[in-house]
Amino acid sequence: MKRIVPILLAATLAACAARPPAPIARPVGPEPFGAVLLVPGCGGAGAHTERAARELVAAGFAGGQIDAGGCSADARAATPTIRREFARLAALPGVDRARLHLVGWSEGGAGVMAALAEIGARSAAAFYPACANVAAWRASAPFLMILAENDTVTPPAACLDLMERTPGAENVLAVRYGGVAHGFDNSGQSGAAAAPWTFWRLTPNGAYNPAVRDASLLDLRIFLDSSDQK
Repeated sequence: MKRIVPILLAATLAACAARPPAPIARPVGPEPFGAVLLVPGCGGAGAHTERAARELVAAGFAGGQIDAGGCSADARAATPTIRREFARLAALPGVDRARLHLVGWSEGGAGVMAALAEIGARSAAAFYPACANVAAWRASAPFLMILAENDTVTPPAACLDLMERTPGAENVLAVRYGGVAHGFDNSGQSGAAAAPWTFWRLTPNGAYNPAVRDASLLDLRIFLDSSDQK
């Protein structure tokens, strides 16, 4: 029995190493175009990130998505993966390397925050980021925080407290949506199997709110367009 764990671990690592890169979607229209790397949270890609990717591509951005979300209590753990996938997106033919953006969700949003200064994105945004996982932060580029007023998973107060001691806080725009909770943009329906801990989103009293989801995605597109024009 003692040999099972190393064998299973080796098999798991080999499977991860063999996993093909996530596809990158190109918009229809004239080049060059901006690009956005999407970074999911603990549950990985889902209906919420897929919807965002479709809308951003329709708005004229190339869209890349990290295959697995971040689940570390230290937001910096995601930086190597974000850096690698960001470079792959930047190398896509037709991409304007001066118009590269990051968008994350929950733990992935915290990862985006931690990676921002190192990656050199034009701007970044985070849906209900896990700000408690960010020990220190510098807002080195325009940053949009999309917060949920009733979020008990990643409370908005942690992000607002972080902003008060953040160098470059003048670059941060925090939008707090009233009456919604963590995961308000996630219907829980996706081509991939839902993570077992997302069951609470699917109950009649779950967080999903399509009207607020649509409003937040509109705010995201306006923010990215505005950042591109600066």
